[in-house]
Amino acid sequence: FRNELPLHHEAFFQKLHFTDVQSDLSRFLASHPRETVIVRIQDEYNAAENSRTFLDTFLDLTSSSQDLYYNGRDGCNARLGELRGKVLLVWNHQGVPPYGAIGRNSGQIDIVDHWQRPAVNMFDRERFY
Repeated sequence: FRNELPLHHEAFFQKLHFTDVQSDLSRFLASHPRETVIVRIQDEYNAAENSRTFLDTFLDLTSSSQDLYYNGRDGCNARLGELRGKVLLVWNHQGVPPYGAIGRNSGQIDIVDHWQRPAVNMFDRERFY
């Protein structure tokens, strides 16, 4: 939306943008350099008022923080030492994944996230106790 990447879960805006998460990731990894964070990127809501592609927007928003992302050989075969202090991207979008991301069509990773929201009556105490 407007060449930004607002975060949504389905149709619900999370009141955050990708740049907010990127700043938090940077701070976390600076404080915990032996950690690795895996982040899945996908276009989950309708784009509007953009003058560029999703990939171009992503690359623009990450251009000043490229060192934050693992940018080596294929992420599925990276050694933990290579990933420490980095974000490993799982790119669940069209096109060639940026940096050393694992692509959705790579055949090296299975993503299973088909989830049905249960019809639950929150006031049905017997169901929860």
